[in-house]
Amino acid sequence: MAALYIVIEGMDGSGKTTQSGLLIEFLKKNSFKVYHNIEPSSSVVGKLIQKMITSKSYRPETISLAFALDRMVAYDENLKFAKKNTITLYPIVLIFPPLHISPFRAVVMIGSKI
Repeated sequence: MAALYIVIEGMDGSGKTTQSGLLIEFLKKNSFKVYHNIEPSSSVVGKLIQKMITSKSYRPETISLAFALDRMVAYDENLKFAKKNTITLYPIVLIFPPLHISPFRAVVMIGSKI
């Protein structure tokens, strides 16, 4: 079986964690290998993002760029699991800052590398 990459999108509180948990349980019961990726990640960047969000002293575009970096780090990790015929589950909140706050082109350019 080729590796699968499943993305569950939704706003905060929409049930991504609940649905991810149910899907992981089902897949594991059916003998699939599953890697559950979360956002922000548990990497150094992800931990910094958690601090940035709770401190409320960072500009929205700074946090958006940190999320983009965290996604790039997570992408590198996901590649390791993709080579092992593992299903990667990735619940995600899409963050699009207002265009007048953050240069859209920079966000798009960073996102296109993923």
